[in-house]
Amino acid sequence: PELTDTKKLWSLKLMDHIFPYLHMMSSKLMILISARMLKISFQHGFAPESAFGFFCYSYSLISTFNDIEEGYRWAKLALVVLERFNAPSLYPKVKTCITMVVSIWKEPVQSSVVDFFHLHREALLVGDIEFAAVSSKAYT
Repeated sequence: PELTDTKKLWSLKLMDHIFPYLHMMSSKLMILISARMLKISFQHGFAPESAFGFFCYSYSLISTFNDIEEGYRWAKLALVVLERFNAPSLYPKVKTCITMVVSIWKEPVQSSVVDFFHLHREALLVGDIEFAAVSSKAYT
């Protein structure tokens, strides 16, 4: 089901924006925020921002619990959520993050280089300067 509660949607958006800062502060906060994003999505419905929550959880599984297989599955689920909602504005961010920290464990590095090149262009097209820069740096 789709998320219709505007308060929950805005809380997902807020967590989406603060996650990178929490990642720098504490891995425990990172796990907490990713779990909260998933809880909102599963209990109240899914939104395009849920995709980033799935990525955050996959990253937590890999970085904290060393569970690469399960983390990779959650990352693939994040991409499915993005496709379902047809959210081009979030695609460069989520896909860049997945390619940088999840796919590298399961896919050839050469495919990542091609992905970063395309993600840089896609990020520029949707006005996401931050992830245009991130994907450009990862490409070089």
